[in-house]
Amino acid sequence: MAIQRTRGRAARWCVATLVVALFLSGPSVPAQETESEVPARETAAKTKAKQVAEEARARLAVETREPVTFAQVLADSDNIDLNFRYAKAQVARGDVLGAAATLERILLLDPSLAHVRLFYGIVLFRLDNLDEAERTLKGIRDQPMPSSLRQEIDDYLRQIRRRRQATRWSSSLSLGYGFDTNRNASPSSKHRLFSDAALGVPDSSKKRRDTSLLVIQNIDVAHDLGVQAGHQLIGSFNYFLGEQTAADDLDLQAFAFEVGGVFKHWLAEATSTGFSDHIMLSRETYLRTRGVRTLLTRNLAKRFQTFLSTEWAREEYRGITENAVAGERTGDRVTINGGGEYALSPTMRLAGSLAYEKKNAKVDYWRYDGWGLTGSHTWLLGRGQFLINSIGFDVNLYDGPDRAISAQTRQDKELRVRVTYGAPLALFGAGKILPKLVYDNLTATFTFEQFRALSNITNYTYSNSKYLMMLTKKVEF
Repeated sequence: MAIQRTRGRAARWCVATLVVALFLSGPSVPAQETESEVPARETAAKTKAKQVAEEARARLAVETREPVTFAQVLADSDNIDLNFRYAKAQVARGDVLGAAATLERILLLDPSLAHVRLFYGIVLFRLDNLDEAERTLKGIRDQPMPSSLRQEIDDYLRQIRRRRQATRWSSSLSLGYGFDTNRNASPSSKHRLFSDAALGVPDSSKKRRDTSLLVIQNIDVAHDLGVQAGHQLIGSFNYFLGEQTAADDLDLQAFAFEVGGVFKHWLAEATSTGFSDHIMLSRETYLRTRGVRTLLTRNLAKRFQTFLSTEWAREEYRGITENAVAGERTGDRVTINGGGEYALSPTMRLAGSLAYEKKNAKVDYWRYDGWGLTGSHTWLLGRGQFLINSIGFDVNLYDGPDRAISAQTRQDKELRVRVTYGAPLALFGAGKILPKLVYDNLTATFTFEQFRALSNITNYTYSNSKYLMMLTKKVEF
């Protein structure tokens, strides 16, 4: 009997030792836990950078060497160059109608000025007077002028033709190279809890630096329903690839489809869409999501816009080789987010939002209530350059403890700071070595992100610094 009891204790110790060994040597759960959020977060950041890059590019036409005041124009009212620079300054600060009047006054003095007529056509285009803008631009296209000026005229004529299309398509491709200082989310304490016992992290799970290749492909379509209000049907497809150099268990692929409509009313603009996502982790299906989104936006003043968004998603996790129990996280996710954006100036904006999230799952230690506070600052620097600064703070409170790790119920706080600088590749001399077809609408972005997670469970306390360089090419058709 004594021998049997000894063998029983030995067997239990062997099983316990094996479980601990697998727990410590396996891939980082915090890293895998957040992987499902990476494609959506990086795609949203790329979309934001693309929109700001378009705004910065549009401002190139209105940038002046130095500001011009109305008093200067009054003092020298027949100075065409001074009046022209003043018209640019008017557009830059949003007074497009005033700029049109200034340009008309210049053309009364000298109607043969091609660069003034070009800018007048651009102003008419911004006022959505497409017929007059087209007539103005076509009227000067065949006049003697530098090839760069004629090229600019052709660009705007193409934009006018596209604006008139009922169905408009656009596509963008981003290629990037990233570096993470703690890609596997190894805990800062260098310990992990197992049944509340602190065990040292083995070498295979210690903090790992890694590089990665990123590919983000996007296709958008919008169809004008032909009503005066401007209602549209919209759709999009996004593909995300994150290929790690060393941490193959964190290789990511994601496919996202979305379709819906934009409905415009004097009270607000409403966007409603249905979506379906498919995420693969380490080349295995990890998460399938389907759901609906709504967004309401309203301009409360010339400089201030508010929004309210809601999202319901059904998340179905699948067990994979590196995480056989991922299915425990299957459940609904509901998110409500509200905020606003304020234009400090024509080149600078501040935005902020407050979000609430309810995540359901099969087990209570994956269910949580979360609150998030975000802020951003966008700055158009001139010459097509821009800077996007953002900060986000999240708190997640879980419903119950994972007793395999700790008897404590998990409480997390996360801080994410991100800075992105972008500029057209032409600014770096791309026009000297590449044809315009290649470098036009080609934007380079450089991003630094600092992430810090704090938790009452040491397994989930870690930090990571991320550096990312991307090239984005956009085409419209």
